[in-house]
Amino acid sequence: MNTAQKHFFIYDKIEIDPYKTKIYAEGWQSWSVAETLNIGEIPYRATDPDSRIIDCQNSVIAGEGIFQGSGLLGIQIQDSGPIYLYHLNNLTDNIPIIRAKKDGNYLIISTDGSITHQYFDSNEEPESALKLFAENFIHNVLPEKSTFFKKEITIPAIWCTWYGYYDKVIPQNIYDNMTIIENNNLSIDIIQIDDGYQLHAGDWLYPSANFTNNALEKLAKDITASGKIPGIWLAPTIVSKKSLLASKKDLLVKSRVTGEPISAGNVLRSETGVLDLTNPLAQKYIQSVFYQLSEWGFKYFKLDFLYGGALNGKRYTSLSDTEAYRFGLETIKSSLPSDAILLACGAPLFPSLGLVDAMRIGPDIGYNFLPANDHPSLPAQKNALRNIASRHYCHKTLFINDPDCLIVSPNMEQRENWANALCSSDYLRSLSGNLADLDDWGLSTIKSLMHPVTFNHN
Repeated sequence: MNTAQKHFFIYDKIEIDPYKTKIYAEGWQSWSVAETLNIGEIPYRATDPDSRIIDCQNSVIAGEGIFQGSGLLGIQIQDSGPIYLYHLNNLTDNIPIIRAKKDGNYLIISTDGSITHQYFDSNEEPESALKLFAENFIHNVLPEKSTFFKKEITIPAIWCTWYGYYDKVIPQNIYDNMTIIENNNLSIDIIQIDDGYQLHAGDWLYPSANFTNNALEKLAKDITASGKIPGIWLAPTIVSKKSLLASKKDLLVKSRVTGEPISAGNVLRSETGVLDLTNPLAQKYIQSVFYQLSEWGFKYFKLDFLYGGALNGKRYTSLSDTEAYRFGLETIKSSLPSDAILLACGAPLFPSLGLVDAMRIGPDIGYNFLPANDHPSLPAQKNALRNIASRHYCHKTLFINDPDCLIVSPNMEQRENWANALCSSDYLRSLSGNLADLDDWGLSTIKSLMHPVTFNHN
């Protein structure tokens, strides 16, 4: 459904240079496009149904040639001229969608929600202006989370199963790579099990065929015994229609029109719905999952496909999409020990503030430089690099930036380019791939790049 004209009103009109003006449009969630374009360039418009659900805030698509940001839109009216930032002003209402449309020598700014704006003179660089916005937003909008932003957060380097084995991982793969890490004295302290251990999305404690006989519990205990920290991937707001959980429709977010469960897209090998974490029974279920995983020893949690928790629909409790999402994350966080580390992925940026330690800031990396069909949010180095540059302002202001995994195996296209990009920042350090594939360059690169990252907001 194209909802391009729905409930938008004009907020401002500014005079611009119609040839030199640049616009920064913030994306909705981790994988969504975030970039600065010249006024004459054409912004991306999602056409694929799944991409609309996943990448676009509530599937709202702008008209041709209209720039659209989720919660934040920046405008520099000349090559080095003044900067206008239009942005959200609270985390109670739904995140406002903000648009800019060229009208001769003017830009018409419109929105569907409550926003405010800041003006920066020509001495400010765009990234500096974005950084100042982020700092002010934390101070003014999240005072109740001040202790979160004052504490020091350290996240050790991570090895993740995903890019070595995808959802076909078996326990022996993990043990084999732990041996390689130990034998080569690699500075990796978190061993994270990704997708593939569970039966279906939603059935997190029901093992896949590869993880029977309490394999997940045993792995957690063996990782701990080796002196490492066990980590695990979950998509806690997503429910596969193949899962046992999906049969309990009362626990799912419903369409306001049809009363049927809403779609979170065809992801994780299935059509999916959304777990309604405002429902006490759903809360009890998801807390039991995290209680159990914590009891087994898991302390690092990659929470993926979180956009589902912010999709619009009818819930047990009447809350805004933002409130419902934050309530769900707080429910999860309250079921974990205080020293648990939370990484958000596929997550709405602003609704996650103060509730996660680190945030994926771009699409998955993958082994290819270019994405399939030139799609801007599919796995590819090109897409990841774009968002890394665009969202640098978030790092160690809103959260620790996660650019996705370092991959150094010889079959990684332009692997030196990707390693150099990670080397130029102090973002989260995670590694993936089958380490048995390492050559000398790959091994030396890991040794130089893998280290803990610390965020001390003070």
